[in-house]
Amino acid sequence: MHSQLVDLIHHERLQTTPKKVKLLKQSFDRIVNEAKKDNPASRRNVMSVLRSEKAVEKLYGQLLPRLQDSNSGYALSARTLPRKGDGADQAIIIVKGYEIKERKSRLAQALAKRDETEKKPTGIRARLGGGPKVIKAADGTKKDSTKDTRRSSM
Repeated sequence: MHSQLVDLIHHERLQTTPKKVKLLKQSFDRIVNEAKKDNPASRRNVMSVLRSEKAVEKLYGQLLPRLQDSNSGYALSARTLPRKGDGADQAIIIVKGYEIKERKSRLAQALAKRDETEKKPTGIRARLGGGPKVIKAADGTKKDSTKDTRRSSM
């Protein structure tokens, strides 16, 4: 469980089974309460549980200042959709104060990218600087010169 606890501290969110989420939440609350004491003995206790210098630094440097005002409930949990492969129940655990960034779907990203880049005309006329040529007929109507005006043979 300590490796999942370290991952929770690093990523500030984790998705796993509901039973593991319940245990992680309890362990995380205990670790934060121990870290709030902020003395050398508590630091050693936290280090002995986490076994990771980076996790301890992040806990004391970034997470603890956000969690100082509350006494408990440092992590939030919620059930999510079942796992695709085997249908196992899933739950998510998030550290309090974590900003959830909304991601666009791949379709929305592709549409946004398409809108950003305008489609430029290709071909010899576009490279020479002109668009489709419009010719005025004798009777005053306009015709597109790119159209084939020949009769089709049947």
